[in-house]
Parts: sequence; C-alpha cells; structure tokens
Amino acid sequence: ALLESNGGLLYNNEMHTTLNDLQLLPGQTYEGGLFGNIYFPPGQPYNQSPWFYQGQEGQSLDSGGDVNLGDANYPGNAVDWILISLRTGSTAESEVCKFAALVTKNGEVIFTEPLDCPNLSNEFYLVIEHRNHLITMSPNLVSVDNSSSINFDFTENQSFQDFFGLGVGQKLITTNNGDSKYIMFAGNADQQSTDSADTDINVNDKILWEAQNNQFPVYGLGDFDLSGDTNVNDKLIWEKSNNNFSSVPR
Repeated sequence: ALLESNGGLLYNNEMHTTLNDLQLLPGQTYEGGLFGNIYFPPGQPYNQSPWFYQGQEGQSLDSGGDVNLGDANYPGNAVDWILISLRTGSTAESEVCKFAALVTKNGEVIFTEPLDCPNLSNEFYLVIEHRNHLITMSPNLVSVDNSSSINFDFTENQSFQDFFGLGVGQKLITTNNGDSKYIMFAGNADQQSTDSADTDINVNDKILWEAQNNQFPVYGLGDFDLSGDTNVNDKLIWEKSNNNFSSVPR
C-alpha cells in the first residue's frame, strides 16, 4: 500500500487507504451500483488458516450491509488489518500474546479493543504478520515502557535475520520525497500450502494470484498492492519479491 494507488511502481511516503476508501474492509459495504452492494462480514481476517487466531477484534466495526453505514466506523486513515505477536524469545513457542490491529497510512497501529496481555513488564520480540506480506520481527528484544506501552519503528529498523545471514529481513526502499524506509515484502499470498509457505515467496504465491486475477472489487490475498483490484500490477509486485524468504522462526 506504499506504492502509488494508480498502479504506479513508485513509493509514496505514506500508504494509500484504497481498501478503506472503497469500503472493502471486513464489516464494510461496497456500493456496487448496477452490480449491487457487497457486504463483507465483520471481524479481523486472521481467524482462518494458517493463523487460526480467534480474537474478536473488529466485530464492532460492522455496517450490517447498510450502504449508508458502509464505512462501518473505520478510522479514515486505516489501511488494513495486521496480526501482532509478542515473544519472550525468538521462537514461536515463546509467544505470550497475540492480537489483531489496524495499521494506518503513516504506519502507526490502532487497537480496536482493549488488550488482554498479562506480564507486560518484560522485554519482547515484536512479530508482524499480514495477509499477503512476508512475516517480520524486531531484530532484538524491545522493552516495555512503564509496564504499559511498547514503541518500535519497523520503518527505521531492519527485521530479524538469523546469525548465518540466511533469509531476508525487510526491503529497503526510497520514497518519492527521498526518505529511506524498511518495508515488508509484498507478494506472499499463499501462506498455508506447505510448512514454510508463510515465510517464503515463490511460485505458489503466483498461482494463487492467477486464480484471483481480474477480480474486482475484492478483499483478496492476490491483491498485493491493496487496491481492491487483482490485476497485472500485483503480478509485477510478486515478480520483484519472488524467491525471497524470511528466517523468522515459526
């Protein structure tokens, strides 16, 4: 979503909010004119394979299928849902909390529900997952401020990479105003066909894109630029990300 929303391949300084603007996020209603309105059921999108996260975040953001309430009270700067995990160690077995949240166009995170995460007096690795991006994790433990908040800027810090230099972290890009940012690799549509699918961008992701190509409007895994339209622009993103894999432990 940091790419130009008109299909261009230049990076903006802020992400576009096209899914939100079109009212394609979970709980919103897309006004379809001659083709009818489309209602997207509410709730965070990570309650399915491979995440199986059963949190109730997003249930209150619901238009009920009423196009007059189509934005479902989403914040206007919301881009999409992400899944956040806290780990006391680098491996998935050390996970102590997980929650879905909204990421905004400037990269900040909005929590739609109060967090229920005990023992926030420790240090944690922060893990970020997205429906069609490569998983990322803070390279080091991050301290909790005053036992209540955690502050970490992924755009200024490269993601975790193992000690052998295997795998990628994040992609370093330059925005159209000259700023350098680390961003997540897009193109990871298939995160469940194999044990390593969620940490690897390969031909299986292209196959999933092909199955969804030319679909609009859609809140789909093959829509790598989050435009609501799965098309050749998404394939171009996959081509730039293909053969990259993450060493974040699963």
